[in-house]
Amino acid sequence: MELRKHVGKEIRRHRESQNLSLHKLADMAGTSYTHLWKVENAKVSVGLDLLGRISYALDVSLSELVSPQAHEPLNTGEALAE
Repeated sequence: MELRKHVGKEIRRHRESQNLSLHKLADMAGTSYTHLWKVENAKVSVGLDLLGRISYALDVSLSELVSPQAHEPLNTGEALAE
């Protein structure tokens, strides 16, 4: 799974588990509803500053939002430079 999709799914999973609306989380993280919707739906990549604010608002660590699950391998689409 692409990293952008994985992060969006994790944000949505945590948001829904806390019964937060997109509007509420967007307000808490200092972004717009539209931008957060685009992040959750992998339409845009999320920057580190916003990702940090989202993780703080959700009270989860950054690693919980970006770490792949064992059953969901990531495909970043780019080879690592040696």
